[in-house]
Amino acid sequence: MSEEETIAIERLKKVIISETKKGNMGVLVKIKDLETVLHMLEDREQEIKLGDKVIAGINDRNINLIEICKEKDKIIDMMADWLVGEIHDKDIFETAEDVKEYFERKVENES
Repeated sequence: MSEEETIAIERLKKVIISETKKGNMGVLVKIKDLETVLHMLEDREQEIKLGDKVIAGINDRNINLIEICKEKDKIIDMMADWLVGEIHDKDIFETAEDVKEYFERKVENES
């Protein structure tokens, strides 16, 4: 916040507090102070809109990442199914889930 904005806000606060204590509903204030505060609010509104756009972009990227992960999970499932079909020795892998668990353990051990 600039010094001009801070001064304008403080002056407006003092007038509002003073006149409220007196019971006045209408208050005389400097137009320059109101313009300063109005510009400050407009700037903040633009910052909020920009923030909303950034958040929307992040959400879009997250959705894309989720879709990529789902696709990779499908590929892994298909590969596990294929491996079970190719391996005739049922003592090694009985189900696709066995294949996935085997490779998950292998990755954990290598980490």
